[in-house]
Amino acid sequence: MKLVIHLFYIIVLCSAVTFNATVYARSNPTAHVDPCPAPNIRTDVRPNAGGQPVKITVGIYMIDLMEINDIKQTLTGDFAVVLEWVDPRLRQLEGCEIPIDDIWSPSLIFINSGRKFTSRPREVDIGTEGQVRYVQRYSGTFATYHNLSDFPFDKQTFRISLISAQWREEDVQLIVDEKMTGHRELLNISDWTVKGVEATTGRQYNNALDKFSSRFDFNISAERIKAYYFWKVILPL
Repeated sequence: MKLVIHLFYIIVLCSAVTFNATVYARSNPTAHVDPCPAPNIRTDVRPNAGGQPVKITVGIYMIDLMEINDIKQTLTGDFAVVLEWVDPRLRQLEGCEIPIDDIWSPSLIFINSGRKFTSRPREVDIGTEGQVRYVQRYSGTFATYHNLSDFPFDKQTFRISLISAQWREEDVQLIVDEKMTGHRELLNISDWTVKGVEATTGRQYNNALDKFSSRFDFNISAERIKAYYFWKVILPL
């Protein structure tokens, strides 16, 4: 009998503690509730799976261009990349900043080989209706093609391309963000004049998927400064 009474008191005590905790949580809604919890979604399943492709707006802004190397066929620069898409599964996270690895993303990579560094956190901002915005800064070298048949009186168009490493064009469609595409007027390149930049989209065969993927191209139109090569190269020779 004493054991039953003892158990009864324990149950009553636990119930009282639970009740008080519930009252405290309701009166202090921010005490235990994380306003930006980790999203409970599958990162390997895209939004609107099986339906229309996810539209990813892409913008590249050239912050600086430091070197164009004809021998190595590379350019060295500093670029800001802005990606935006909508994932309705993230509506409840409006106003949050969360790691991009915790959600689905288009997994875009540069086709141009070379050594690149990022300088921003790998986090996305969540807006209304699941609007996702990812901003990253890439600095380093990018492999490019240089046609030197008219050197040193040549004009070149250097292309930097992004493609989805994991998704077909039926799943992900890249779209140019004109507002976020451009370049800074004052660049550190000394022997070239940048005439302008332009972004286009296309498609490219993805060997890993054995399918075509959507591709984004950032084209840099540049003209070699003839006087620079006359005084620095031709005259000394």
